Amino acid sequence: MKKFITAIALVFSTLAGAAHAEVDMHRIHAHKYWAVDFVTSDIGDWCSAASHKNDGTSVAISSKGEGVDIQIYTPSQRWKRSTGSFGFQIDKRTAWRTENAIYDNNSIFVDNVKWDVVKQLANGNALHLYNWRGEYVESFSLAGSKSALIALGNCVSKLSNTSSARY
Repeated sequence: MKKFITAIALVFSTLAGAAHAEVDMHRIHAHKYWAVDFVTSDIGDWCSAASHKNDGTSVAISSKGEGVDIQIYTPSQRWKRSTGSFGFQIDKRTAWRTENAIYDNNSIFVDNVKWDVVKQLANGNALHLYNWRGEYVESFSLAGSKSALIALGNCVSKLSNTSSARY
């Protein structure tokens, strides 16, 4: 999982212009605020649904076929590498909290997100993020997320069913 997290971080730093990585992204779907990419790198392939704001802040929901991970990238925040709690809430539903989030520089990584959360993302209007102290960090529009998460599921199915999925 550490290699996958590192690869996702490379993608976001590449998108932000901070580094040049050996990553090939192929856009397979876009709707409203969300887009889905098939990503190939020297450490493997995966599918990613992401929403990006004009200020460079982004949220990505990614999978290599064996679980779902979330990364939040926010250039306005900077954290020392650590593990801690992290919370997120979809609309005004009950908030979700994990104790295993990885804070690293401008990113927060949450591994093995429950499918219930993904279903709520697909049906929600807004995603609200909170740090380990319960302080508000960021919100994202979920407009287009249902379409994007369906495309993500199709991408992951294709990835899981073939040894070399290509788009």
